[in-house]
Amino acid sequence: MPHRVIACVPTYREPEKVADFLKSCQNIRYRPFKLIIVNANPGDETSKIIEKYKVLTDYEISEVYGQADEFWSGTVNRGLNVVLKDAQPEDWVLISNIDIKFTHDIVSPLLEEAIKHRNCQIGAICTSDHHVISSGVQIKSWLATLTRHPYAGVNANDLESNLLIKVDYLPTRCIIFPAETLTKVGLVADKWLPHYGADYEFSRRLARYGYTPYIYTGVSIEVDTKNTGKSIYSTKSSLFERISNLMSIKNPSNPRFRIIFVLLVYPLYAIPTAVVAYLLRSLIEISLDKHRIVSIFGKHDRGFSE
Repeated sequence: MPHRVIACVPTYREPEKVADFLKSCQNIRYRPFKLIIVNANPGDETSKIIEKYKVLTDYEISEVYGQADEFWSGTVNRGLNVVLKDAQPEDWVLISNIDIKFTHDIVSPLLEEAIKHRNCQIGAICTSDHHVISSGVQIKSWLATLTRHPYAGVNANDLESNLLIKVDYLPTRCIIFPAETLTKVGLVADKWLPHYGADYEFSRRLARYGYTPYIYTGVSIEVDTKNTGKSIYSTKSSLFERISNLMSIKNPSNPRFRIIFVLLVYPLYAIPTAVVAYLLRSLIEISLDKHRIVSIFGKHDRGFSE
């Protein structure tokens, strides 16, 4: 029997993105395939769109009800709990964002590449406005929190296809991994990291259990980088707005969750310096707007590349 792929996709009050995502899913030819959409605002327009597409597809679409106060981590965990109850040992799980688009079958090549390596997690190359954005993270120095985001900032047309790039952890914009990992590794750390950083921590935990993370350039997705929280790199903001939003759960610069991220992800020897480095990073992101930061630090291989 072929391996079944179960996709888990969280959403909250973005029916247009849901419609676009389901249109993109018409390009998925792989079977058996199951799609779980976790709707944190059940009964809204999103529910109607899901019902419409259920009768238009030959694969199973399931809507799982979430809660508005759970943010990304709690919402995706509702879907992963359903996967845990349903999945067989040979199944694979795909987690993706709802705000992605794709014009080709993303599941077949991801799974084909993943099966070659078995104990792995593989993410698609992420693009925006015809350029690669952060699709995975390589750690250059744990002590100094120096990172590299392979090919970020490169024109998508100049990227060689079918490259497999080893990284230290992946975002979950579009990532596939064996279903068996959920019983070994556990779910997303929703209590510690309710929103930003939770996907990186989850991917790093998979890596610690022996599931090597890779970026695969043979599959690409288009990401709406404006459909996000309060990141200074996604929206224009004044100094007052940056200060006011600093402690928001939806702000990746939030120092509280950055410290938690370091404690959960970084090796013990690097925690003291990493905490200081991340606090300095938050201070810089309050003080300067994104254009000034990019002009100082450059944009290629950076997490804020566009």
